[in-house]
Amino acid sequence: MAKLYPSQDMAQVLPDSVPIDSFVTSLVGHTLLGEDAVIQDSVDKNVDVSLKKSYAGTHLALRAGIYGTYVAQSLLSYLKALNSALDGSSHISGLMSLTERHVEFLSDISFDVVRAPALAEGPCVSACRNLVLRDWKTDAAQCASALQLPFQGNVLFGAELEKKLHKLFKEKKHSSSFLSTLGDQLLFHKKSPVQAPSRHQLLRSQGRFPLGRGRDKKHKSPSPSPKSRS
Repeated sequence: MAKLYPSQDMAQVLPDSVPIDSFVTSLVGHTLLGEDAVIQDSVDKNVDVSLKKSYAGTHLALRAGIYGTYVAQSLLSYLKALNSALDGSSHISGLMSLTERHVEFLSDISFDVVRAPALAEGPCVSACRNLVLRDWKTDAAQCASALQLPFQGNVLFGAELEKKLHKLFKEKKHSSSFLSTLGDQLLFHKKSPVQAPSRHQLLRSQGRFPLGRGRDKKHKSPSPSPKSRS
């Protein structure tokens, strides 16, 4: 079946799951949806697989419904213009009016086609967020605020959560353990570059030392025995 969408971008293959924000991943320390290797519990693995399948199915239906509505609305406008142009012929005008009425029904139905997967995708996204935020040490109010952010489709949380955390941290309203801990980690993630290991650290990791920085214990000269001292 050819994917005859109005444009090539509409026919692209959808991802299996929505990517998680990089700053959220750094704060939590691990992700249950982005890296399968970190999922140890068998129940979490089953939940993860189910959420991915649910998201992929509902998002596909949502995309088809959105573009179906777009095409139906466009077709309805074309038929109205054509019907007004053929007003002189009663037979053709009658057929066009009937066609216009049926397309109008199709256009109205398409809105419900969009609503259905959108309603199904909402709980799926909420469940994904709950999995990611489950290990955060936070109070209920802050966690609920993060879970209720509008889903924009690109990443799991979006830039709004990052803006809120930065704002609260700068205003020093981080009395709870959630903001005091995650605020520090968030600022570290945004401002602190990853430093490359020094030459001395590299040599130590290889069991070698540069001159003047110490010697390996294996090559350390033995201390004189009490007999030799006497």
